[in-house]
Amino acid sequence: MTNSAVVNFRTRTGQARRARTRANILSTAFALFDERGVDQVTVEDVRESAGLARGSFYNYFLTYEHMLKELAAQIGRSYAFGGRRQRPHAQTCGTDTARCC
Repeated sequence: MTNSAVVNFRTRTGQARRARTRANILSTAFALFDERGVDQVTVEDVRESAGLARGSFYNYFLTYEHMLKELAAQIGRSYAFGGRRQRPHAQTCGTDTARCC
């Protein structure tokens, strides 16, 4: 096995883990918004419920507003591809609808 093969595997593994964590943050935020309302949920609430270390949220989203935009985009894609209300697709398979199913 060459050194580049090891690096490539680690890169893919890291990207997959990052996508899963990002999807977990979004689905956690969605659940909290559903439970409490958008105006009652903070970054700290999302971070704690998603099981992230303090400050880790910002490794995945620049701001709270960026997370909201991504969540809205995923919900929009869910409607566009299925015409039905559901949690963001990323929760079920770790990727967005355009690259899955």
